[in-house]
Amino acid sequence: MAGNRLSTTSSSSSGLSSHVADSFSLYFSKEDMLDTIITGPDMTYEVATPPKAGLFSRDPTTTVTRVDRGEKAETRYIVGEFIWTTIKKTVLRIPDQPGCEDWIPKGDFLRKMTGKRRWGNSRLFTGPSGAQYRWKEYGARGLTTLTLHLDNPGPDAHTPALAVFHPARRNHLEEEIIHAHLDVSPALISMLDIVIVSFLMTERKKWERKQTTDTYRPT
Repeated sequence: MAGNRLSTTSSSSSGLSSHVADSFSLYFSKEDMLDTIITGPDMTYEVATPPKAGLFSRDPTTTVTRVDRGEKAETRYIVGEFIWTTIKKTVLRIPDQPGCEDWIPKGDFLRKMTGKRRWGNSRLFTGPSGAQYRWKEYGARGLTTLTLHLDNPGPDAHTPALAVFHPARRNHLEEEIIHAHLDVSPALISMLDIVIVSFLMTERKKWERKQTTDTYRPT
């Protein structure tokens, strides 16, 4: 399915809305980005990581599988794999992404912005068409948000949010839990696999960074 055209607009506001126009939602069974099920209107993504066999065994491989739900049968595709490590470099492969068909370092695919500090939260990746996209935390709640990245934006350039992740929260009025979900623009439907893989890795890095911060926070 072909994606819609991406565009930029002008805005006098420096803020970025957490609303994605005409979006559809992908719901997460849990917020463990190495072990979750992501459910959308016509597809499901299964993210699975087997337990590590032993202290000195190899790190397990996380597999991201897309399940397309047809009227009579389901079709399964492996859309990404990564081996997340804390000592060696994390590696990944994405079968349908040029340059990522074989195992490569995570930093070759999901790049830190030039000149930013090591623990900065912005990460860039290149889409199938060659356009660059950026995951970044925005707003007081630090919502992980995807935008089109411009190398030389004008003073009034504004790129709308293309995807926004909303963590799980409690609805106190109705006494229910609203599951974590990723709102996605229809413009990304043709590259949804790479959006999902890049998001999982970005959010996992965010979790790892938070764990490190909490460990060294003075008490």
